[in-house]
Amino acid sequence: MTPLEFDSFYKGAINTYENKEQQQWERMRLQTWFLINVQLERKKQIKKPEKLIKFPWEKIDIPKFTHEQKEEIKRKWEHLK
Repeated sequence: MTPLEFDSFYKGAINTYENKEQQQWERMRLQTWFLINVQLERKKQIKKPEKLIKFPWEKIDIPKFTHEQKEEIKRKWEHLK
């Protein structure tokens, strides 16, 4: 096995392991969501399983720009037109 083949195999194995872990966590969250909602009144039920807990792989980092940064981006965009 060449080093490149080993690297590809290793990355694939890690990716497979992480996917299985994520599926297990998401399954557990869904089961918990069902069990909680069964016991709550209709009005108090949790609408989505994601409201219970957000996992690190679900978080989206949206950059927040300052007013100056927004203006600079606009100027650059206008320059490209």
